[in-house]
Amino acid sequence: MLKPIKQSELIEATLIAIDGEMSGQETAVETTNEVLAATPTLRILLAEDSLVNQKLARALLEKAGHRVVVANNGREAIAACETEDFDLVLMDVQMPEMDGWEATAEIRVRERRRDGSVPIIAMTAHVLPGDRERCFDAGMNGYISKPVRAEQLYTEIFRVIHGDSPQDNSSAAPVSAGLQVVWQEALAAVQGDKQLLGELVEAAVEDTADQWQAIREAVATGDAGGVQAAAHRLKGSIRYSGETTAYRVALRIEELARDGLLEGTHPWIEELGRSLVSLRCELTECVIE
Repeated sequence: MLKPIKQSELIEATLIAIDGEMSGQETAVETTNEVLAATPTLRILLAEDSLVNQKLARALLEKAGHRVVVANNGREAIAACETEDFDLVLMDVQMPEMDGWEATAEIRVRERRRDGSVPIIAMTAHVLPGDRERCFDAGMNGYISKPVRAEQLYTEIFRVIHGDSPQDNSSAAPVSAGLQVVWQEALAAVQGDKQLLGELVEAAVEDTADQWQAIREAVATGDAGGVQAAAHRLKGSIRYSGETTAYRVALRIEELARDGLLEGTHPWIEELGRSLVSLRCELTECVIE
């Protein structure tokens, strides 16, 4: 628009912008529906340690008609693949006891003793430049970034099942730094399902309290690995609501613990406690309303 702005031009430009955004959303929905219609019902193993991410991914998969079995870490994923046949595995790459890289390698070794190979899709929160290549080098067939998005999840499952060429899924979801929850992002994660969002909020409130306590206990005992793992899991529990203050503080604690700088985490842990209280209040109040 050119200044000075006329009222009629402002109204016209606004309507064009709104219409364009709605058309884009409708196109995305149509594409997702086409992908779902062309994807058979699958038996899927979901290997994920975060309760919130489990709920979100499982709800999206079951909404698409798939049957889901959950494993809480890499060892459980291996055990499940030994006793059951799956059409697909969704594998979080960072889990306690055994991560997704190790679990995938072990599954591939065991498959060499028998016929068949289950497709494995990695789920990663980092989306670093080398992650895509590392996934395929480890024997995975595809990957998606976290937090899980319905359109990306369904499209990657379709691609892997039909044996299409790998795509670059490294584009991260839009984020907004700050204290406030990005409700547009949160609703997009659950395809506008407010009931599911309420369930995620309940799970996040419970899990973040547990992980904050785990961080404090690990710092007290000098367990840098424990601090890093708890901070990473806490991040995953609130990532669907945007890059809030609590998320960024948890990320900082994870980075400090990774570098062995536990003394530097003390002020950040107190800040994390305060920001989590604010985040929980906003999440619960808005969902209840």
